[in-house]
Amino acid sequence: MTKILLTIIGCATLCSCASGYTQIYQVNTVSPVIKKNSTYVFDNDTIQVTYDLWADGGKMDFTLTNKSEKPIYIDWKRSSFVFNERKSDYYIDKTTTRTTESGASITLPLYVYSGTGRASGFGSASTSVSNEVMVKDERVTFIPPHSTISRRTYRLMTGYAKMKSLNDTSIDGKSAKVMNYPNGTSPYRWRNFLTYSFTEDCKQEYYVDNAFYVDKVIAMKWSHFHGKPLSAIAEERTVWEYPYASPTTFFSTQMPRQEIK
Repeated sequence: MTKILLTIIGCATLCSCASGYTQIYQVNTVSPVIKKNSTYVFDNDTIQVTYDLWADGGKMDFTLTNKSEKPIYIDWKRSSFVFNERKSDYYIDKTTTRTTESGASITLPLYVYSGTGRASGFGSASTSVSNEVMVKDERVTFIPPHSTISRRTYRLMTGYAKMKSLNDTSIDGKSAKVMNYPNGTSPYRWRNFLTYSFTEDCKQEYYVDNAFYVDKVIAMKWSHFHGKPLSAIAEERTVWEYPYASPTTFFSTQMPRQEIK
């Protein structure tokens, strides 16, 4: 019953994508963030921040590299993700519980008696132990010289953009719709504000303040978005080409067909 239900859900999801449109969000930046090697990068003499936005709904993933000869410390309590001027914290003073399991199994001779005599074979026995560990979020992260850390934080949006004032366009010979946001009118704006120091007490602070915004939304059919099949894997699932994938853009697969006028 469970397998049938999962199959129905999977088919419904696939059919929904296949009959709808996918939106691609083109992202722009504000100096000093620049586009370098097909991704957005902030760079100074101490630190480099590299961004990867590509995901369904977008993601605020970034990599921090200490370029200096001294350790640096990132103070997450004094750092924030800011979406449309609304601040969200990177650090919350809380303790969470994580459960880990460990176990072992052995193979033993197995003897079974029946009406016709004794049958022999092998059986197995296993045991497992669960441990709960209390974990407190790290407020300050230490980054040694010439080393890198990665941070996965907030999703950029849920749902899809309401598209008005659409323009017809052609991408790779296929029809699509596009909506532009003139300068200063984007409804999707965000900043990555980071505080760092060369000492663990962070008495002398330095800042990174990187700003982004969506300046264009492109709507295309799902078949256009995923491109050619590359290979098939188990359970009839397909690996697609996704020719428009880029760390400087993101997408939404939730736009219904009726939204395209």
